[in-house]
Amino acid sequence: MKCILEKAFLRRRKDKMSEEIDIKNLQEKVVRYFCDRPINFPTGRPYNCCESVLLALAEYLNIDSELIPKIGTAIGAGVSL
Repeated sequence: MKCILEKAFLRRRKDKMSEEIDIKNLQEKVVRYFCDRPINFPTGRPYNCCESVLLALAEYLNIDSELIPKIGTAIGAGVSL
């Protein structure tokens, strides 16, 4: 049984070329989330690696949830599951 994210991602894939373009765009979004400082920095903080990946994937899959970066916070901070 495939997970929901995997099914959504597979629906978005059309062919090899578009997949490569999509992956490149995802990589750029992840780097942007990771490197860009929020407006309230230093009060706020930039996203960690896991938060950045989850936010980029959520945007790609059209998932709107405030939980997305929160899920990645613990994982990115090194908390074992």
